[in-house]
Amino acid sequence: MKPRNPAGLSDKLKRYGLPARAARNTAMMQALADLPPVVLCDLIGIQPRTAQRFAVLAGENWSDYLVSRQPRLAVHPTLAPPAGGGQG
Repeated sequence: MKPRNPAGLSDKLKRYGLPARAARNTAMMQALADLPPVVLCDLIGIQPRTAQRFAVLAGENWSDYLVSRQPRLAVHPTLAPPAGGGQG
């Protein structure tokens, strides 16, 4: 069995009054409730910017997730800023 052509499938859905684009967008926002945009763009092959725009529309904020994924950098005591900000 051959995979369906997306355009042909979209036409068939329209013929029966099914809003393909609305369903796609709803499914994308639902997926973003469970996955960070960067993961979703890799899974379904969309641009990171597109995934981020949908995340904003869905009201999801994954910045905490991204921060938690960054490696922790230890600050060496001699490289830390002096107490009091070093001014004066």
